Amino acid sequence: MDNTFYSDVTVLCDEEADKQLFLRLRTHFPELARIPKDNIKVYPRITESVNERLFRLVNNDRPDFVFLYNQHPLLVLELTEHGYTGDNPLQRFTRLAAAAENRVPAIYFGPFARVRDDELDLVDDPSTLSRRRVNTDLFRGMHCLSKLFKVPMAVAEWVTGQNGKPLKFSAVSNVDTCKRIFAPLVSKILTLVTYSVFKLNNIDSSELLPQLCQIEEELKQTFATSNVRGSQTKLCLSKANVVKFVRNPSSILDVITPAAYFLHDKPERLLSWLCIKHTEIKWIEGKNSIDAVGDTDIFNYLYKYKPTINDDCCFYYTGYKWRSDPHCGVLVNLDYLLARGPGETTPEKRKRALILFYPRVYLNSKSGNVIKLTAEITKASDAGSEFYSMFERRYGSDPAGSISRSFIRRTSGHITQWTESTKQARIFRQYCDFIFLADAVLLGNHLRK
Repeated sequence: MDNTFYSDVTVLCDEEADKQLFLRLRTHFPELARIPKDNIKVYPRITESVNERLFRLVNNDRPDFVFLYNQHPLLVLELTEHGYTGDNPLQRFTRLAAAAENRVPAIYFGPFARVRDDELDLVDDPSTLSRRRVNTDLFRGMHCLSKLFKVPMAVAEWVTGQNGKPLKFSAVSNVDTCKRIFAPLVSKILTLVTYSVFKLNNIDSSELLPQLCQIEEELKQTFATSNVRGSQTKLCLSKANVVKFVRNPSSILDVITPAAYFLHDKPERLLSWLCIKHTEIKWIEGKNSIDAVGDTDIFNYLYKYKPTINDDCCFYYTGYKWRSDPHCGVLVNLDYLLARGPGETTPEKRKRALILFYPRVYLNSKSGNVIKLTAEITKASDAGSEFYSMFERRYGSDPAGSISRSFIRRTSGHITQWTESTKQARIFRQYCDFIFLADAVLLGNHLRK
């Protein structure tokens, strides 16, 4: 097959700015110019009908770019100027996982190390700032996806300037600047688009093997040296601790302790600590209904759905508000790094149970413990209250009053109700076995069948 197939390639872009970037790249890379200009499009509206293959890629979270050949997805591309440490880069992992699960190659393009914008504003000499490296769990997770689903996953680094920020490419940038930034990315795009078209047409792709091997080796090098420290919130719980948690969720404070975790960082952790202390399961979901717990032994009830809960389990606690990023990507990344074994390509096939604990979200606003929790939150600035005592323990007696009052004034939505229509609900339902809220346990989709 010659390169005439590019006339049938379409590039869907997440937004108009992405489309304009790709159109500029066409002017400097003749190979990309083989894709007709009219085939570079912004995504159709989510309400518009798309074919099933594309829908599976974009239903939960839309990638920045999707390359199609006669409506068959060829390649997913994630492009970002961000590259900060911690869990932030993992917010894009859901899109990469969706690509691999549907046997579509993917590329992550962004700076591997850069300075923070807010730090640049504070200094005159950017060279004095340390560059923050992308969490290597992102790249290690991509490699797990590649091996499990037997699909190429690639990375390309967005080069940075002397100030530690990604080099910019504007409409007036010259060809040398463009090639310095994007040449490695374009090379991988061409290789993987060609690979996918060959595969769709049952054409031998052995001529691409050297490039594919190089792509894999470059990915492996990105996590050869890990920059990830131990996590207090992403755990493999022992059987004993799983049983304790299921029957009494606040027992997780014996594992994720206040001294080691909740009495540090922002006061939002104090709020999460309070929510955990007030967590009490009132409702439990079955295949067809959600019922009051009553005298039900929750552990034995969940055992019927997932017998391997009677073993060590993969566990993720999140103290975020009702939001999707970054904890959706963190959970999916955790699934592939810690929960899944060889050949476990779906949650149904996964032996190890995956439990999410989300104590700032409730199912029923009339749950007794939720009512008590709501009342307690309003007492943050009342000396002698449970919540106020947490501020005293964290900050000392003198600052506790002003900090607690400031916290209440500047924050909202301290706890909120589970909403099925949200992205996070869809993703958690897709990957988790059990979702523990402040007052209920929900089942993953595969256990509700």
